[in-house]
Amino acid sequence: MKLHGLARVKNEGDVIEEFVRHNLRFLDALTVIDNASFDGTLSVLESLRAEGLPLTILHDPILPKRQSETMTRAARQCAAEADWDFLFLLDADEFLKVADRDGLEQSLAAVAPHENGLLPWVSYVPTRCDDESEPRILNRITYRRAVESTPAFYKSVISRGFAQGGPFSIAQGNHSTNGADGEATAVVLHHAALAHFPVRSLVQIQSKALLGWGAYIAMGPDVGYGWHQRRLFERLESDPAWTSDDLYEIALSYTAAEGSHQDSRVTHDPLPPVPVWRFGNTAVAAPLALAAMYVRQLAGAIAEYEATVRKPQQAAIDR
Repeated sequence: MKLHGLARVKNEGDVIEEFVRHNLRFLDALTVIDNASFDGTLSVLESLRAEGLPLTILHDPILPKRQSETMTRAARQCAAEADWDFLFLLDADEFLKVADRDGLEQSLAAVAPHENGLLPWVSYVPTRCDDESEPRILNRITYRRAVESTPAFYKSVISRGFAQGGPFSIAQGNHSTNGADGEATAVVLHHAALAHFPVRSLVQIQSKALLGWGAYIAMGPDVGYGWHQRRLFERLESDPAWTSDDLYEIALSYTAAEGSHQDSRVTHDPLPPVPVWRFGNTAVAAPLALAAMYVRQLAGAIAEYEATVRKPQQAAIDR
């Protein structure tokens, strides 16, 4: 059985090395689409590829968060060019949580031809027990929620049979896939999950709050995605002075519907740390530094639009 992974990432320098090394314990190859990162993510990816890891790096310069379009295009290309039985759709904060490769293959063997798999999220959260001086995510964050929020969240695993069955698309967030007749039939994989680390430190989540919602706003006024990013952004707008208590509360409620009651119990369930960690400390982490880089990136995109789209259009009108 041949297993590949596909991810689109932006500014995940604090976690990207662990993401690659951990998931390649279970996958035969990994393709990462870098969405114009400017925090050190791309240099880490290039260093990992230079080591000889089975890592392909693609580039996506589009600033709006058109994840569905980008992932669909890349997955179709992978289906046409790469030899795999299953394609795992991942984000940089997701880590395969399985006992071993054999167990993962046994779970996938239960997926019928033309069906897809579903990996449930297992939410890992920072706690007061964490060693804040530890930069490696899997070494530092070792507790997860004892009870997941409802409704449950899943991420798609595309089967070769489904990919070869005709045109398909990937929903925003990689939570489901669609074929010509609508949403694809998918089954939950047993004894396999995705450990999800969306909230990792106060600096990281503030940076995410500051930069994340803008990519959704750029998609247009009626965007129906990214409610968790909007919630973080509006919280930062109203009060930027976050504390450790805010960090813990945000982590526990990250996937929860607004106003819903959250079970605050956690359980100790560490993932095995990656045996090698060389490049993660190159990430730019300060929110204000990232914000300054983001302003430069956005201004450059506007200038390019002015030069290549608006001015030629106006010149044509003037003629």
